[in-house]
Amino acid sequence: MKKLLTLLFALFTILSACKKEIAKQQIDPKPSPVMSRVKIEPLSTSYTWGDQVKLTIDSLTILNTSDITIDFGSNITLHPTRIDTTNVFFKVPNALLNRSNLFNVTINGLKSNDGYLELKSPAVSVLSSTILMPGSTITISGQYFNPVLANNRVLLDTIALSVVSATPTQLVIKGDNIPMSNKGSLIIKTGNDLSTIAQGDYIVYKYLAPKNDFPGAARFGATAVTINGNIYFGLGKSKSTNNPLADWWKYEPGADKWTQLASCPMASYIVNSFSIGTKAYVGMGTGTLYDNNFWCYDTSSDTWKSIASFPGTYTMFPVCLSSDKYGYIIGGSLATSGAITRTNDVWRYDPVTDKWKQTTSFPGLPRDGAMGFTLNNKGYVIGGAAQTGGSNPYVADAWSFDFGTETWKQLSEPPQNVARSQGFAFSAQNKGYVGGGTTTDGGSLPYVYEYDPITDTWALKEKIFGSINIYSAFASVNGTGYIITGEGYFNWYFAGSQSFFQFKP
Repeated sequence: MKKLLTLLFALFTILSACKKEIAKQQIDPKPSPVMSRVKIEPLSTSYTWGDQVKLTIDSLTILNTSDITIDFGSNITLHPTRIDTTNVFFKVPNALLNRSNLFNVTINGLKSNDGYLELKSPAVSVLSSTILMPGSTITISGQYFNPVLANNRVLLDTIALSVVSATPTQLVIKGDNIPMSNKGSLIIKTGNDLSTIAQGDYIVYKYLAPKNDFPGAARFGATAVTINGNIYFGLGKSKSTNNPLADWWKYEPGADKWTQLASCPMASYIVNSFSIGTKAYVGMGTGTLYDNNFWCYDTSSDTWKSIASFPGTYTMFPVCLSSDKYGYIIGGSLATSGAITRTNDVWRYDPVTDKWKQTTSFPGLPRDGAMGFTLNNKGYVIGGAAQTGGSNPYVADAWSFDFGTETWKQLSEPPQNVARSQGFAFSAQNKGYVGGGTTTDGGSLPYVYEYDPITDTWALKEKIFGSINIYSAFASVNGTGYIITGEGYFNWYFAGSQSFFQFKP
């Protein structure tokens, strides 16, 4: 019993000592060892992709790059390219797309404070051209472009162009993907909020694009016809002298070549003209004399001869069309006793008999300045200035004329922007095109509309950038339209241009 009491007393003594130790630790606990957080110094400059960044880290003791991770978020992580005593070096990753990029560094599981890496915005120094033609490219030279092709965007205002190659100092762009020609400043974007603007008037052409200027005198009110795959062009009102012209030219599209030919015996502008077979027919117009004379040009001999005069009243601004047999003069303004009266008369010229005959009248309102083209043995008449009796004479109706039966049919109503006068029109690739023209305030319309005869529908096709909107000459060859000289807005005196445009739908 004495031994048991002694054992119990010893056990009690041990338990009391443990209890005191526990109480002491609760009153004055010893701190656990804690490792310090990694501290990085702020970056003091901005960078671009591929630049080597020097990042200073406080008390860096790790010498193995694999133990250090630089994390930009969004799955963008990398290891340093090298390290020294207090510095970590890494390259700016191509995946960064923001101007300001938050990052931190992790060393053996310890995460640093946040850092910020600023990217430089792109800078443009020079462009190889201010005009981008169909199928061609423009090179943009500068600095800080994204080396990843897909991360660069170039916009003409709001329209995206195609970037076909990219280096840090050059971008090459094409405009073949745009819906129609456009003009404005170029915006270069290399990331989400990294951009610059190349100020100026940059033009990207789609279907209607300029060629080398016509080599003769600047003019408006000239005329053009197509014969055997060539365009015969001439006359008009001189911009420099304000006098009527008589020169006559041939343009060969295959050779892209102009040749001056024998001049027309009369000098005139806004003439009436058409072609039948291998000959061109030119008459009336506005010159030194107002008469009904007509002339025939023979392409095989480069000669002119007088033919039967027009038997009706002197007519200005009609639609002139031709079938494979006849030439037609449709509508226009009749000059009678000093007054001008619009008409819906239709006259037909037969080159075999050298005679004129009045035929089925145009069923729409009498008008002048309408636009017309031929397509698949039919003639088409669109718009013009009509005898409406109101302040706005411009109409937008459209009609077809069957050359075989000489009958008329009204077509679907074109868009209101087709309500114009003195524009251009031609057919190409089995569709018709109407563009330009004057407005009631003396301005001009900068649009080209496409007509599909199969569906009897109209669609906006192109915008015009050039002095061809009004009083231009026009023709088409092998599916391509050509617009020659003219003016960008209504001006009757000392006006005109040498502009020469090609339309390829």
